[in-house]
Amino acid sequence: MRTYLHPQDFDHKQPMIEDLSLIRRFKSYVGLSRTFHKLQKLLRDFAFTDIAETDKHVDWDNARTITI
Repeated sequence: MRTYLHPQDFDHKQPMIEDLSLIRRFKSYVGLSRTFHKLQKLLRDFAFTDIAETDKHVDWDNARTITI
């Protein structure tokens, strides 16, 4: 599982940009107040490592891939 969190994802008091479409506004602002709680749960439930360490353990020639 991969996840990416931007520092702005933790600032639920950030000013809202008014010129965004409804869909973009939803994606950008809904759920911000729960982001830190979600990160705490991820850190508690999963073991994380960096890509260099992962590279040592993955057989990339035989790794399953998704082709779109």
